[in-house]
Amino acid sequence: MKKSMKLIITLGLVAIFSIGGISSLSAADTWKGGVSLPLLNAFYLPFMRALKNAIEDAGGKAIWAEAEGYQVPKELSNVENLLAQEIDVLFIDASDQVASAPAIRAANDAGVPVVCLNAKVEGVDMLTYISADNYGAGVLAADYLAKKLNGKGNILVINGPPVTAVMDRISGLKDTLKKYPGMKVVGEQMMKNSMADGLYVAENLLAAHPEANGFFTMNDYGFLGAYTALEAIGKEKQIIITSVDGLADVVSLLAAGDAGASMTVAQFPIHMANAGIKAYLDSKAGKTVPSDIKVKVEIVDQKRAAAGFHW
Repeated sequence: MKKSMKLIITLGLVAIFSIGGISSLSAADTWKGGVSLPLLNAFYLPFMRALKNAIEDAGGKAIWAEAEGYQVPKELSNVENLLAQEIDVLFIDASDQVASAPAIRAANDAGVPVVCLNAKVEGVDMLTYISADNYGAGVLAADYLAKKLNGKGNILVINGPPVTAVMDRISGLKDTLKKYPGMKVVGEQMMKNSMADGLYVAENLLAAHPEANGFFTMNDYGFLGAYTALEAIGKEKQIIITSVDGLADVVSLLAAGDAGASMTVAQFPIHMANAGIKAYLDSKAGKTVPSDIKVKVEIVDQKRAAAGFHW
């Protein structure tokens, strides 16, 4: 299943960046935007499509490179290749907060502005850092769990790779749970970025902590893993899952009422992509660009999902 999902996403991205004649610049094209993102989940399909469309709408050409998950050496190679094509700006979702620094410095040394998406990188120059309000997503999840569990919760946390987006979500959750004396994290484990690994981790946590009555998962692959684990023991409507993303599969489960009181905090990839292009164009026009731009997030529960939520 993991391989087939990756194939589907890969083909989707190839289609996004090959349809519409981006192989050469037209007379109206005035700049080239290099894009380096890790291929992780379906979130990146609308994200990449929005980046491509926004770049082209602004008279530019989108040149895409995929970092194959969180592969730092591949990411560095990608950035070097993009720079060799004389890009005017680099849009990058960095693989690692520290280890990705050489890739960003390569752009800095070439005088190419860098717009970081989702992940900050330490010790480098960035035009701006744009992300969903990931800390706020964690806050929303904690408050939601506390409300639904009447302030008495034993929470399992499915953590993820040490990138800014994930760390901020976990920090928002844990900081907010401190407000509730009856709410505590009783188990935590890291997953890789696949539903299969989310299932494996959820099963381990549930076996070790049968008293748990709530989950927070770092993304919706974690949600799907936790849901599958709970479904196997008949508790998919009893134990509340909270998460971050807004993937269609999760929204469908919520809309059908199959996941009880669970919810996900939706990101808005199209808004994030548009914010990135706007930041570059504003800078190019001599305008001041904020160093940190947060894009709204929104709770998608059964009611919101049934009303037709989608990215």
